[in-house]
Amino acid sequence: HTRKTTPGLRRLEQYAVRVGGGVNNRASLADAVLWKDNHWAMLVAARATLANALATVPPGVLVMVEVENEAQLDEALAAGVRHLLADNQPPARVAAWVRQAGPGVTIQASGGITPETARAYAEAGATLISIGALTHSAPAAAVRLEIAVKS
Repeated sequence: HTRKTTPGLRRLEQYAVRVGGGVNNRASLADAVLWKDNHWAMLVAARATLANALATVPPGVLVMVEVENEAQLDEALAAGVRHLLADNQPPARVAAWVRQAGPGVTIQASGGITPETARAYAEAGATLISIGALTHSAPAAAVRLEIAVKS
């Protein structure tokens, strides 16, 4: 929720999500390590492993790893990652990954999920479901101020 919020209004938009019953992913980039597709590409180029890369993360810092395929899922689980981000995956694949990861691993479904499709991800066993539209697609409220001058 750092890229998809309005600069200057980020805290208010995140507050609105919480008031509406949602949970914010991260308030800022400093809140957690988020390992995404570009980071996976870097690993391949460096011929390194995810475990090597994450060895420098200080204890207690949340690590979230985006996985796009079974090989990445296997490597993330082998590295001890406890929070996986299944981005743009169908509910059936999320269900399979939930079974493979086992208890104690958070599986967060995200990417293109709408309020209408969220139930399928919940039924698939996703621990968390990200609906970016809550922050980046909410319609603007029509607010106006009229000042009357008394004569």
